[in-house]
Amino acid sequence: MTDSPPDNLRVAGRRNPSRTLSIVVICIAALIAGPVILYKLAYPDYQYRYRLTLAIEADGKVHTGSSVIEVTWHGQPYVPGAGSYFPHVGGQAVVIDLGSRGTVIAALTAGQSSQEPLRAIDALFLVPRAFGIVGGDKVLPQLTRLSGRRELTPDNMPRLLWLSDVSDPKTIRQIKPEDIPNIVGPDARLKAAQVEITRDPIVIDIDKKLPWYSALEKLQKGRSFTGRPGEFQLYYSMFVGEAS
Repeated sequence: MTDSPPDNLRVAGRRNPSRTLSIVVICIAALIAGPVILYKLAYPDYQYRYRLTLAIEADGKVHTGSSVIEVTWHGQPYVPGAGSYFPHVGGQAVVIDLGSRGTVIAALTAGQSSQEPLRAIDALFLVPRAFGIVGGDKVLPQLTRLSGRRELTPDNMPRLLWLSDVSDPKTIRQIKPEDIPNIVGPDARLKAAQVEITRDPIVIDIDKKLPWYSALEKLQKGRSFTGRPGEFQLYYSMFVGEAS
């Protein structure tokens, strides 16, 4: 009579369906993820966050607003006319409540105006200009290693918008920092404007600050929208980034 093998040998010799399934899943995941990993190694993304803060003095008080903005440059094979990277901006515009003096907004995009040459700077470029990072695509890795804070200079300011009535978008108008005393009030001025590299989370609550924003987004998002030539137009992307 042949002795039966010990129990532990019988168990070891059997196939384990769970283990086999796990191996199959791992192999499939590797097949799917492998090309993605290789693609991102060849065409990496570069991302950083910063806090944009503005302070406006009016009626003897300093009114401050800030917002965390995220910039991502996505790598891609070179495309003629588009280059090797395309940007996305996340976050929202800075809103400064001046009480009876209205509301000032630092928009994410510079917009256009028929009244003046384009002087305002998109949120996309505030940090590179503030830190003196120039040189095209080759300097993108430097942006991910930045730290600290920088003051914004007069030639590196976001588009400022002023509403005399925050509930009515028809009262909005573009202003320059030097216009603040004439428009907001003789004792009003831009006291500070700065960017600071941060890891703080992005907060999107602009619909609570601008009650008409949700309607504007619903009207424009996902649609082809062209404003009237030569006239300043509001776009929802001035207030919330596409990547948010």
